[in-house]
Parts: sequence; C-alpha cells; structure tokens
Amino acid sequence: MELRDILGMGKDFLLIGIFLTVLLVAIFGIGYLVYRKIGKGKKKADKYKLLWWFVFICYILVVVLGTLLSRGSYHDGAMLLSPFFAYQEAWMSASFAAWGLIVVNIVLFVPFGFLLPLGNKKFQTFWKTYLAGFLFSLTIELIQLFFHLGIFETADLLNNTIGVCIGYGFYKIIVCFMSARKKEKISIMKTILFQIPLFLCIAGFGGTYIVYQMQELGNIPTYPLDITMKHNIDVTIHSSETYDTKEVNEMVYKMEGYTKEEAKQVAISFFDRMHTKINEDSVMVYDECVIYEDVDEKYNIWIYFKNGNININTLNIRDEENKQSIKASRETLEKALSKYGIFLPEGTTLTINKERQTYSFEADKIKIGDTLYDGKLECTYYENGELDNIRNEIIVANPYKEFPLISQQEAFEKLYDEEFGFYDKDITLDVGKVHIGYKQDSKGYYQPVYVFDVKYNNEDTISQIMIPAVKK
Repeated sequence: MELRDILGMGKDFLLIGIFLTVLLVAIFGIGYLVYRKIGKGKKKADKYKLLWWFVFICYILVVVLGTLLSRGSYHDGAMLLSPFFAYQEAWMSASFAAWGLIVVNIVLFVPFGFLLPLGNKKFQTFWKTYLAGFLFSLTIELIQLFFHLGIFETADLLNNTIGVCIGYGFYKIIVCFMSARKKEKISIMKTILFQIPLFLCIAGFGGTYIVYQMQELGNIPTYPLDITMKHNIDVTIHSSETYDTKEVNEMVYKMEGYTKEEAKQVAISFFDRMHTKINEDSVMVYDECVIYEDVDEKYNIWIYFKNGNININTLNIRDEENKQSIKASRETLEKALSKYGIFLPEGTTLTINKERQTYSFEADKIKIGDTLYDGKLECTYYENGELDNIRNEIIVANPYKEFPLISQQEAFEKLYDEEFGFYDKDITLDVGKVHIGYKQDSKGYYQPVYVFDVKYNNEDTISQIMIPAVKK
C-alpha cells in the first residue's frame, strides 16, 4: 500500500471520527441540559475540559477505526514477533512507502502522549503516560490478532510507544513555557531529557539515510520461500552437496530505467502508435511506477522507474466473438508485439501455458554485445490479433563494474542467517545445487546472487533461495 493511500484513509477516518465525536457531544449536551433544566443541577461543565474530551475522543476514534477497519479479515492469527522486522524490511527495500509506514506508526501515537497528560493530572508522570500508550497499542494489536483484522506486530508496539514518548516530550515543552510565563521554577534540563526519544528518532532516520546514500550499490530484498505468515518456526538445514570455497569476480550491471519525464515520453510514444493520446486527468504516479490511460479508455500502460519494466493492458477486449487463442506462432506474436513497440532480443525461448492461455518469452541472461537481457515477457493473444496483459519484465542492463563475490560455501552458511518468515510448522531444508543468478537492487543495479535449489519438509517441489553474492 502506498503512503498516500494510508494518508487518504486517515483523512476519511478523521471525518468519521469527528462525526461520531459530535454525535457523542450532542448526546452529552442533551443529557447536560436535562440535568440543568429538569434535574435542577447546579454543577457547571468546564468548557476547557469538554474541549479536551472532544479532541481526545475524536483522536481515539480515528486511531481505532484506522487500524481496525482499514484491513479485511484475511490474516489468520498472523504474528510478527521481531520488533525490528519493519525496519529490516524498509532497509532492504529502501522503499519510501515502507519507511513512511514506520513514521506514520510513530506519528499516530504522538497525540496520545501529548493529550493524555495535558487533560488528565493522573498521567502527568511520564511513566504512567508511557505505560498507558503501550497498553493502548497492545490492546489494538490483540484485537487485530484475535479478530483476524490484521497482523500482530511487535514493531507496531515499539513504534507506537516511541510516538507516545515523543508526544509526552512535547507536553513537557508546553509545561515549561507555561511555567516560564507564570515565572515559576522550571527545569530546562529535565525538559530536554524528555526530548531524547525525538532526538534518537531524528538521528536514527538521518543516519540510516546517510549510510544508504554512501554505499555504492543498493540493497537486495530476499524472501527465501513464498510462505504464509504464521507463528515463529525452527529451521533445520542440511545438504549433501559440496560447495566451492573459491572467491570469484562478477559483473554488476546498471538497469535501463526511466525518470518520470522519460516514462511520460514512453507513454506518449506508445499511445501515438495506437493512434490515441494520454488522458492527463487519469495519470497515477506511485513510488515505483506511473500509470497512464488513453483518452479513448482502450489502453493503460504501467511504467516502472528503476527497472524499466512495462505492463500494457487492452481494456474491454474480451467479448463472445473475440476469444483468447494459444495457436499463434512465434512470428505472429512478435509481429503483434511490434505494434505495441516491443521488440524481443534474439535467443528468447517461447513457452505456452495452456491452463492460463498465455504466452511467455524468456531471456536467460542473454548477452548482445555488452548489454544483458534477463527475465521474461508474458502476454495473452486474441483471435483478432490484439494482445492483452502484456507483462514485459525483461531487464535490459549495461555493464557497471566488476565486484568480488563471496564463495559458494559462505553463501550456504548465510542461509542460517536468513529470515524465513512465519509458517504453521517447523521447516526442514534440503539444500541442493547452486548457481549464479541476478536480482535487481534498490538503487537500480542488477547484482549477482547465489541461487540455491531447495526442497523443504521432504516434499518433491523445488524452491529457490537467493543469497546476495557481492562481498561487502
């Protein structure tokens, strides 16, 4: 989910929270009028206290609605017990959305740490506010776990509690200013100490950004097995293979990606070929890609910035007369692709998936001159000669620089350090042969990786685990 989607949902839930709070205030107001007019009550309501209740209840409603109702009921008791899992994932992907989600989880609880001691004297002691914030976050996580409304994440507990600590620090700043105005005794050093969580956050995020910018290559997110997140597991690894201990050098490539302006030119060129134009009102720009649609609503094109991948969809192509076909020849398919501005490198292999009725062209590290082509293109062919669901994931990359690699044996030993996620039972890995493959990193480079064939839990299915190969 993109960060702007999260913020958009936050805006929606804020409006709902305000509405529900106004409703509660109206009910309270009616009750108060009954108390004053009919019951002849003489106790007056504190308008500042009422304002605090209004804001605090509205905030609580927004947090609860946003965290519990923004997800479907599809996580079957999933738990992520590593408090730094979100940070590891954000670091490996170097995704603005991933880091943004961490920041959102911190900022979301800043008002709690600020508002609670501001309106309730019982919580003006720091540890009481910290504990209350932690318990509030824990309650939300437990509700998510038991009602399958999300994933129980200790990382969320950590980030939420940090937000509470930062919010309390802001409260202490307000107290310091108010005391100064009243010419009361103040402790500036104590106030500064309560800003330590904020300073640590700024230093942590800033330091991470600097370290990432200083490293030459990007990070490679590796997910060993496509498994469902469940409970923590034990992993047993064994192999009958002998792996080479010799270190070698391999080329790192730079992928041909696009800037936003270049992506727009690609879209303009594509729509010109199809005798139509971009619908400027329907452009959607995301962190990783941009989506364009034509004014006739016949095509859309997804252009990915870092790796240059392109997806093309032909809209409203399916009808009773125009059916999918798996009888097209290679020549027919290449001719159809050329109409979309797609030209395949020599040496690709063609396979047909009869079940899905799709065609797949695969380039297995094809070199033409110095340029490397690696990946596959999938598409659906229709009887009228049009294509749909074009997924051009053939990487085009040029030599960047040779780097020393760790040995096969070192890579095998790193399997023990891998995060195998969560599964409903312990895993036994039978590790087989290894070869060098390539995987894109977070800075747009195409790095060598060791690809291990594995069988897990004594099954016949062979999966693959990738270990980054470049020596650090």
